[in-house]
Amino acid sequence: MRAVAAHYGCTFIVKDGGLNPQLQVTGMQQLLAQGATAIVLDPLVPQALAAPIKQANAQHVPIIMQDSPAGTDQANIPGTVSNFDMGHDPTAYAAVKAIAVAKPGAKIGFIYPSFPAANLRYQVDRFKYWAEKLGLTFVGQEGTADNSNGPTSKAASALIQKHPEVEAIMTFNDPAAEATVAAARSLNRPDILITGVNGESGVTGL
Repeated sequence: MRAVAAHYGCTFIVKDGGLNPQLQVTGMQQLLAQGATAIVLDPLVPQALAAPIKQANAQHVPIIMQDSPAGTDQANIPGTVSNFDMGHDPTAYAAVKAIAVAKPGAKIGFIYPSFPAANLRYQVDRFKYWAEKLGLTFVGQEGTADNSNGPTSKAASALIQKHPEVEAIMTFNDPAAEATVAAARSLNRPDILITGVNGESGVTGL
């Protein structure tokens, strides 16, 4: 996105929402105060952004969402002009299919975002859908309080210890997969297949 903005001569301003709905509200308000002429965001709780979206509409600033709504069968958020979808469903199918080929009928678990992130929860829901369709057996899931390594690794350890029969674990992004790999190694379980999503740069240990 930064490269495309530079190509077209746009000024690119980033506000870190920090996985916090209130910080996203503050970030939008700051961008509007700075004279932003368009805003692109990946909302955690779209309803929490109603006030700054209304303010943006009044200032004729278009709002473009990423993954909100997460499903392509849902209407755009009121007050926004567009939504670009990250392809959660084909991504989920491809990841589950890879497990089904490597370990047919595998016993599978999930790392679930217990923090507010509708698109990441939708991703895990699509994992579950395709896992059932492709003959995998769901054994359990554990929630992680945020996207950092510590809570996610703790959740993965709990999942493995509660369900030692688990043969594969699917996570909602690559940092979560990295933390899950570390947990599996610490428990001497290199046999567990672990998947991430997005191919994010800077992720190591997979």
